[in-house]
Amino acid sequence: GTSTPVLQNENTPCTLNLDEFPFVKAKLEAEALCFKAASEGASAIVVCPPETFGANDNDLITSRNLINWYKQSNVLVSWGGVCVGYVDDVAVGILAAALRGKPGNRYILGGENVTVRQIAELMFDILGEKRNILEIPNPIIRLSTKIACALNIPLPYNPELVPYATRFWFMDNTKAVKELGISFRSARETLIPTLTWLKEADLI
Repeated sequence: GTSTPVLQNENTPCTLNLDEFPFVKAKLEAEALCFKAASEGASAIVVCPPETFGANDNDLITSRNLINWYKQSNVLVSWGGVCVGYVDDVAVGILAAALRGKPGNRYILGGENVTVRQIAELMFDILGEKRNILEIPNPIIRLSTKIACALNIPLPYNPELVPYATRFWFMDNTKAVKELGISFRSARETLIPTLTWLKEADLI
C-alpha cells in the first residue's frame, strides 16, 4: 500500500505500519508460514487476489461499496486506488498456480489498476446514471472518521476500511501472466456482470 500511485510486484517490500493494517498483517503472517513450508520441501505456493468483484457476492464483501455509492446522490470517494479482478479470472489463476506455479513463489492475480474515483465513474457509466462524484482529501476523511467514531456518529461507510481506501494498491501482474499463462479482463468488463447481479438481486 502506497500513498501515491506506485506499481508494486511480488518482490515489493511491505513498509506499512501493520498495527494500522491488521488484514495485511494476517496475510503476511500466513505467507511466512507458506514460504517456510516451501523451504522445507512442501509444494507451497502463494497467490495474491486483487479487489475481487463478481456475481453471487452474497456476503457483499466488495459489492457493499458499490451499494453504498448507489444510495448517495453525491458520491463521496477517497484519493486511493486498487487492482481489480473478476472472480472467474481469479479462480482460473488459482488453479493455474496449483498446476504450473513454482513452489515458494508468490503470484499476483489482479487485472487493471484503477483509482477509487474511476471505479465509481465506471459504475455509473455502466448503469447509465449521472451522479456527482466528490473526491474528499484523505486527511479530511481520516479526521472526520476518527471524530465520528469517537462520538458514535453513524457513517455511510465502514470506518475500518479508511486506512485501505486512502492508499494505492496498484499491482503488476506480469509474472502471473507470463509464468501461469493467464489473462485478466478490464475493470469495465469486471463491473458489468457484478452490477447486473446486484440489479437482479434488487440490491441497487
